[in-house]
Amino acid sequence: MNISEVAVDPGNTCGDGGSASTKGYRLETSADGVTFTVASTGTFGPTDRHRLNSVPLTAGTTAGINYVRFTMLSPQIPAGADCAVTPYAGCFFMNLSELEIYVTAAS
Repeated sequence: MNISEVAVDPGNTCGDGGSASTKGYRLETSADGVTFTVASTGTFGPTDRHRLNSVPLTAGTTAGINYVRFTMLSPQIPAGADCAVTPYAGCFFMNLSELEIYVTAAS
């Protein structure tokens, strides 16, 4: 398959606070499930929660993609927060509500 678009809702879920929403991420693709190419990296903010956000793809979208790996790298803990003082949900959990991958048949 060829990936035409990826959309992500990084929002918190399961009763966790907003700080558990995904902030930093890495999206990788592979044709064989062994060798992966980084297709996108970036961050989400509070205004991206609970809606689908199109993720910019820079590589790895063609050549018969069969596997997609999405890695949550960091939660949306407020800048300067101290988890030892105020235990934000993001200090303990990281959430992602939805990942959608739109494909076209490989030619």
